[in-house]
Amino acid sequence: MISRCHHNLVALLSGVAFLLFLIPAFAGAEPFSNTLSMQGYSGLLNIPDAGVVQEGHMVLSYSNQKNVEWPKQVPYGDNYFFNVGFFSIVELGGRLTEAPGLMRDLSANVKVKVPFIPKGYYLPDVAFGLADVGGGASWLQTKYAVATETLGPLRATIGYGTGPDRMKGVFGGAEVTLCDWVHLLAEHDTRDTNAGVKISTPGLFRRDIKLQFTAKSALNRNPGNIDLAFSLDFPLSLKEKAREGTKRRFEARHPVARATGEEGGDQQASEAAPADESSLSELQKRLTATGLQDVRVGIIDRHRAVIVYENNVFNHNELDALGVVFGSAAEILGNGIDHVSAVIERKGIKVMTVSAPLSDLQDFFYGDERKLKESLATGTEADLAQARFVDGKTISSYFKPTVVLWPGLTTFVGTEVGLFDYLLSLKADLFVTPWKGAIVNVRGDIPLSWSENLEDGKLYRRARHDPRLERAMLFQAVKLTPSLYAQAGVGKIYGDINGTLNEMMWTSPEGKHRFRLKQAYGENSETNAKSEVYLGSYRYYFSPLNVFLEGTAGRFWEQDTGGTAELKRFFGDTAFSAYYKNAKTQEGKRWQVGGVQISFPLTPRKDMKPLYAQLRGTEEWSYSQETVISTGGPNSVLHQSIGINPEASVNLQNVYFNRDRLNRSYLLENLQRMSEAYEKYRPKE
Repeated sequence: MISRCHHNLVALLSGVAFLLFLIPAFAGAEPFSNTLSMQGYSGLLNIPDAGVVQEGHMVLSYSNQKNVEWPKQVPYGDNYFFNVGFFSIVELGGRLTEAPGLMRDLSANVKVKVPFIPKGYYLPDVAFGLADVGGGASWLQTKYAVATETLGPLRATIGYGTGPDRMKGVFGGAEVTLCDWVHLLAEHDTRDTNAGVKISTPGLFRRDIKLQFTAKSALNRNPGNIDLAFSLDFPLSLKEKAREGTKRRFEARHPVARATGEEGGDQQASEAAPADESSLSELQKRLTATGLQDVRVGIIDRHRAVIVYENNVFNHNELDALGVVFGSAAEILGNGIDHVSAVIERKGIKVMTVSAPLSDLQDFFYGDERKLKESLATGTEADLAQARFVDGKTISSYFKPTVVLWPGLTTFVGTEVGLFDYLLSLKADLFVTPWKGAIVNVRGDIPLSWSENLEDGKLYRRARHDPRLERAMLFQAVKLTPSLYAQAGVGKIYGDINGTLNEMMWTSPEGKHRFRLKQAYGENSETNAKSEVYLGSYRYYFSPLNVFLEGTAGRFWEQDTGGTAELKRFFGDTAFSAYYKNAKTQEGKRWQVGGVQISFPLTPRKDMKPLYAQLRGTEEWSYSQETVISTGGPNSVLHQSIGINPEASVNLQNVYFNRDRLNRSYLLENLQRMSEAYEKYRPKE
């Protein structure tokens, strides 16, 4: 029989050969990058350094290391990690570890780098971190401070950890770069003296995606034994830049304005001549051809173009549709037009008006956004009474069924009966808009695959349902004031639970502040159990970082009372959240829970045109994982969910407000999204 050591050697050689094969695809890189250690935080082999994961990146990693702190009877260790560069100075991570016969543990890590340390004065980077955050049983807990300094091809690290489970005392190490993609490392982690090698791909195939391979051996303990780790580092958002084609087109259509950089002559001509209505018709035809619905293009006061539309095709971000609308207007409109207003509708309700001078829009799509940032106006009201719309065919948004297919995923991670159990199902949502503000939603759920512990007679069998009609509801939204919206929902909320799901939401004009009230009532037709929900929330938006901070309090779905706090950041269209729950159950026991969630579109950036019907994926698919922080007693196993905020797929912030991003602050901070979308999705000539 081949020994485990031989397995490790084969894996080591295979990994090295694979990465050497990829060398021609490598791009240039800095001498050092922040890579993961075998303990899940960024660092050397077992110890942390003072760097953090690159902002906006996620790293997934596996290590087969068996920690020295574990008894010799443990045959092996499997360690699974994820880390996210949440800010430029903050790294958040999670760890799932299984050591047979000893433990199965789910824990969290956090590291904060000290900002504003000047470079060039031989002052090291400094960071502080926590491993195995939380209460209950701890196996890998430590707190540490660490400093790192780079001197040419050498990066040295020294720090101090408090334990108690591991890394207790002084630790240190050094890393030497042989070339951009090979690094040699040596360290003392307070228990072992380790040596190893890291091989990484800095920018695989000209994308910001990296593979990393690590091999380590403890020099003072079984030096022939090799521990291995593999990592995948990728950005949460793959941004694209506008190409030169946009500039060339605008240069060709508006040569005088683009060559001189002056708009006065065009503006004076527009004051003297009426608008060219043929260009309005051309614009309506183009926008309808992209798949936008209920498109109307008209003129107000002879020189102001107005475009009303509903977008159900660019489902990653409403700014994609707005970019196509404004880009097309800037390219097509000219003589007699000096101002453009775009009116965004959702389910027939006008939710936002965005206006700008035509010349500033042309400059923006040519590559200069300075004037548009100053002149762009937003509002929630649109004065269309005086508008004269051109005739033309359009695609109606009413009675056009949309079928949304997406995977349902339920997981049980690091439990007392298994490392990972799951239920994978196919969910199908049918949406129909019969009249203004109304949505009929019917959902089916078909289980496809599940793990052994969800089989008949097993512990988690209750989580697996037969194929069923999961939801059948009617929602009605109304606009009460320019900034206040309400929605009522009634029907089958979930499974055997029937009732109502209602909400009201107010957002400040700039979008920085939002208040939300939610009321729900559900009754189980099988057990007659009732749920009453009363929740209030406040959300603050910090646009420079696309960060949302939200607090919610009241009575939740399981009738527990308390509050939750969530810190969410968007990286492109991917949102990553860290949240905290503190609630008291009906039995009077208080629990604290911490978790993370990732949400992203699971559909093409541009979906099929909704001519007669539409088939697409979901604009927001979410997965979350949480763990108990502490309890009011010795039992650390939470047997019921707490802090459940019932949220239907038809809700105000997603359906009407672009996942809570349709506001002036978000728009001004992400203007380049419009330029890139127009270049990518304008109809080709």
